[in-house]
Amino acid sequence: MRANLAYFLYDLVTVITGILLLNDVELSKRNIIRRGFEILLWAAVSAALFFGLMKLFHTYNWRDHFVSRITVAVSLSFYALIFSRYNIETKITAICVLYTATFHLEFIRILIMGGPVTDNVLRFILGFLVYTGFIVGTALFIRRFSVKDKKSTPRLFCVIVLLTTAFSEFCSLGLSVTLHLGNLSKANSTMLGFLILGATFYIFNMLIYYLYYVMTTDYSRRGEMALLRQRQAESVAELERANRLYDEISVMRHEYKNRILSMDILLKSKQYDKLEKNFRKYISADAEVMNVINCGNRVLNCIFNVKRNDCTANNITFDVLAAVPAEMSFEDADLTSLLVNLIDNAMEGTAESSEPSVSVKMNVENNYLFITVINPVSDDVLGKNPQLSTTKKDKTVHGIGLRVVKNIVDKYNGHLKFEQQEGTFITSLMLEIPDSGINGI
Repeated sequence: MRANLAYFLYDLVTVITGILLLNDVELSKRNIIRRGFEILLWAAVSAALFFGLMKLFHTYNWRDHFVSRITVAVSLSFYALIFSRYNIETKITAICVLYTATFHLEFIRILIMGGPVTDNVLRFILGFLVYTGFIVGTALFIRRFSVKDKKSTPRLFCVIVLLTTAFSEFCSLGLSVTLHLGNLSKANSTMLGFLILGATFYIFNMLIYYLYYVMTTDYSRRGEMALLRQRQAESVAELERANRLYDEISVMRHEYKNRILSMDILLKSKQYDKLEKNFRKYISADAEVMNVINCGNRVLNCIFNVKRNDCTANNITFDVLAAVPAEMSFEDADLTSLLVNLIDNAMEGTAESSEPSVSVKMNVENNYLFITVINPVSDDVLGKNPQLSTTKKDKTVHGIGLRVVKNIVDKYNGHLKFEQQEGTFITSLMLEIPDSGINGI
């Protein structure tokens, strides 16, 4: 019974550590209560599973070790499946590395205790503390090099970690049987073998996991750079489309003067029927010309008019208040990417509100460009999603817009802030205008 209790205590430490590893650390009262409840619940589940299997396998020679492995594996797997919100790759790799570490650390614990179980209280306490320290250290290592925030993790990398951890555990299991059944007459030699065996495979698995982290980070970085280049190319195409639209509207505005002159002639000559016919013909086209946004800056005019059309097509009210110079020394592609992504995010955020609208305010002060985008929302966005992580299934693609905005803000030594006030979401940012300055203000 003493041996059973000792094994269960080690399993309980491992399960609690796994629960904390498979969740974000939040020091809020609600989160602490929730984690405490989960720990108590899973401690009870683990106890029921452990002692139930002990009864079931009461005639099995190595039942303590066997039941211990099953308890940890089943408890962590079901907890990850039911409670953890991490992606499947993060769950698998974290559980595999932690689970395998418990096996390898058991060899070190055996060395300290002088055997799997000891009657020496001091040896037991020392072994328990060393085991707990290593398990917690392993969890901190996994968390430090976690891949949970990586937008794309290749399944192949995850499979490699799974296979290598399984391989190391089978190898260490086979070698431990050899140590038990071999003709090693000296106890010190056996204990030394356990130490070398456990330490070697433990370090091996930590290195494999770190390699997995490096490969995943590099893969994610490459994918993100490719998406950023794609988004930049889309922004350039958007600017070209906006330029064409702006040129067309400029031509229409020029033709508008000729139409006015033509209708004036018809009016003076009292050709009312022809005048009415021409008026009906031009009124629809003229409405678009009269509603054109013109803030005095060609690049911004192009962007605003295109996004106004997009908002109109989606039944979203769009308005702009911009006091900006005719020319600014920002790169056109950067300004386009910034505004397009901000307005697109605002359109998406306001779509479910009762009165969807997007408002953009811009002004220049002390060599800084200030931009504010305002849109009503139907929910507490920051309360439910303070990091503004995308809630769409394809996080790689849909999460790129905010990263583009942050990159541009950083490029121009700026500052970005999100806030919510009484059902209105506000994005505020400032950009330092490059040294070439501003013209036309």
